[in-house]
Amino acid sequence: MIKTILNLPLSFAQSMVSKFSLLSGKIREKLNEPIQSNFLSLNGVIQSISAAVIVFAVAFIAQPYGISQFSSPNKTFFIGALALSAFVGLGISLFALPSIFSSFYNKNKWTVSKAILGNVITAFFCGLSVMVFGNQIGLTQFDLPMELLKFTAIFAAVSLIYNFILQSILNKRFDQKSEVLTSKIIGMELIENKSKVFPIAKFVGANDVISLVPNQLIKVEMSKYSSEFVFQNLFGTAVKTLDISENEVRKEISNYEQFIQLDKNVFINKNAISQATGDAAGIKVAVHKVNDSIRVSKKYLKNL
Repeated sequence: MIKTILNLPLSFAQSMVSKFSLLSGKIREKLNEPIQSNFLSLNGVIQSISAAVIVFAVAFIAQPYGISQFSSPNKTFFIGALALSAFVGLGISLFALPSIFSSFYNKNKWTVSKAILGNVITAFFCGLSVMVFGNQIGLTQFDLPMELLKFTAIFAAVSLIYNFILQSILNKRFDQKSEVLTSKIIGMELIENKSKVFPIAKFVGANDVISLVPNQLIKVEMSKYSSEFVFQNLFGTAVKTLDISENEVRKEISNYEQFIQLDKNVFINKNAISQATGDAAGIKVAVHKVNDSIRVSKKYLKNL
């Protein structure tokens, strides 16, 4: 009896450690899940404009951080300039940084943890731009760097909760959409080029030539001066890279209606798509003879 009582604290501690370990594992798993990115997009422009409008409204109506004490006949102009500084701050974090550090901001590898970090960076640059500019022109009296650190820390906490909720909502939305798309794909008839008796797709590169029946071609991934072709032959599936301009590939591909664009530089044979799946980052399609699912850009989702 006494031994059992003495073991209670130990059992409780072990139980708490186990629960904490399970919870931390789930959080780590959630942080590594994909999610949509709004960098280098129209949504980023809308966010930048919204931030500028909010800064102007708060500064003009509430006039915090010493703005009420600022006396000038051009006060509204200075408040407008402060709002513009918020737009610039978001422009740096949503457009300039993703362009410079493209590997980190890769949309195909964007996760919840990166989204949270990205939001913190955005908050920091927006706050830095507004607070430093406001103090420099004498409009505001921010206590730097403490006010900037507090603003960034609060935004980080909000971003953590927001991204977890957003990830859950987007997961459900795109999962439902993928089910509809999969039903559509299953019921789709085979697309053939009836206008041509013996259609042959021919791609002439500087290093080689590919000639095949259009439905042999599964996938084409292009860059400016070379393209990777995935196609079927007598031995199974082959992958070949040609030194050929992007324009030439697009011109030849456009002759065959079964090829659809899924991303900026990716074309897929619609007949080869087996199903669609959804997650918080959007829609992916599974393609016959291709190991990895292909992410469908939001811009080209209507092609499915």
